[in-house]
Amino acid sequence: MATDPGILFGNRVRRLRKAAKLPRHIAAERGGISTNFWGEVERAEKSPSLETILGMAKGLGMSPAALLADKEEDPNLLKKTQQLVEKATPDQLTLLHRIAKAIVG
Repeated sequence: MATDPGILFGNRVRRLRKAAKLPRHIAAERGGISTNFWGEVERAEKSPSLETILGMAKGLGMSPAALLADKEEDPNLLKKTQQLVEKATPDQLTLLHRIAKAIVG
């Protein structure tokens, strides 16, 4: 597991961008950042300035605090969620669907 802050930040930006289903050029354009520089940050080749971090957050449609959140993500979270859904009753599935729709859209 990487511990370098640049690698961790770049990986997080890439994960969040992909989770939002945004191509790099669209996220970069929304944030007012060059596509090449965005890629260099994702690959930890360049360190972003505060202005760039603010732009990346804007490009991803989230707060800078959410972009900088230091939390470990469970790589098996999707599988664990699917296992829970498989065990849910029809009423629970309805509720889960409503919650997911409210969160994800």
